[in-house]
Amino acid sequence: MVQVILIERVEKLGKIGDVVEVKPGYARNFLLPKNKALRSTKENLVAFENRRADIEAQDGEKSSVASRLADTLNGKEIILIRAASESGQLYGSVTARDIATEITTQLSQNITRNQVILEVPVKQLGIFPQKINLHGDVNAIIELNVAKTEDEAKTQRQKLIDAANKQKAKAERMAEKPWEQEAEKADAAETPEADAKTADAPELEAVADDAPQADNAETADTEATDEKT
Repeated sequence: MVQVILIERVEKLGKIGDVVEVKPGYARNFLLPKNKALRSTKENLVAFENRRADIEAQDGEKSSVASRLADTLNGKEIILIRAASESGQLYGSVTARDIATEITTQLSQNITRNQVILEVPVKQLGIFPQKINLHGDVNAIIELNVAKTEDEAKTQRQKLIDAANKQKAKAERMAEKPWEQEAEKADAAETPEADAKTADAPELEAVADDAPQADNAETADTEATDEKT
């Protein structure tokens, strides 16, 4: 592990001025070349404190720009056309680089693969939320529409819209007529009792079936007594 001084807020790592320990590769390949940190040395600590006010002011400006970009990107959709099996399993997966490229192409916003927070690999057809880190703790959420064709992408989107509209209509109906919701709860509560009564029915039939056997036994005893007589 190596120590670095953060000169920019980094999500889940720290704020400006924090001295943190990170893996050498993370520092070498991301934090240092992206000007998000300095190596933790006495000289750099002194230099940072001398420039701290300017660094924090610059970070505030970057955060404002990132917030405006987040407002632009939030809720936007990008379509990724991929080959997949009949079950919807992708032949391969969608990478952070793929997503960054399509954001730049489809939404005309320059995003790098390091800004794509791909927490779960995308290996299925469907529509998925995707977090994009724009600066520090400023994030945007877009939607990935992964489909075999453009037409299938449109169909997936329409199904999602229809489901949302149906759910909204139900919520509005319940708000206007709350007794309907109470009736549904009552029906749900009565169902187990009805099932229990149904389950008891075969036992009653079994008792009924035993009755003729008892009658037959009594008849046989009577006939045996008559013969002896």
